[in-house]
Amino acid sequence: MQVHFKLTFSDDKLEKPELSGESIALVFSDDKLEKPELSGESIALVFSDDKLEKPELSGESIALVFSDDKLEKPELSGESIALVFSDGKLEKPELSGESIALVFSDGKLEKPELSGESIALVFSDGKLVTKTFLVRPLD
Repeated sequence: MQVHFKLTFSDDKLEKPELSGESIALVFSDDKLEKPELSGESIALVFSDDKLEKPELSGESIALVFSDDKLEKPELSGESIALVFSDGKLEKPELSGESIALVFSDGKLEKPELSGESIALVFSDGKLVTKTFLVRPLD
């Protein structure tokens, strides 16, 4: 089984992907995290600051970590995705099994150490470095 993730990108425009079934939409704006109605399967990430990342996602669970000065990290197991964002700070969750880490850092480009079938998407200076990635879940 293969799960494909695609990220598309649009400047100066915020669009909201069409969400169907069980979905999550997370809207990040400068100092605020707005959290619309959340319920389970796929996720759409919408970032303000000049950019729109609209991934088409299908998979298991997703854990999101966002805080101004604090970074809280969930325990990840099985099919999971961790989004790690911290103001001026780069931290990474412990990844096990099939995991994906999205790592954001101000002016820095770093990627976490990943094991198994894992991928890191790295954003630096408002630039999307990796746009497409593939995850192969374990049977």
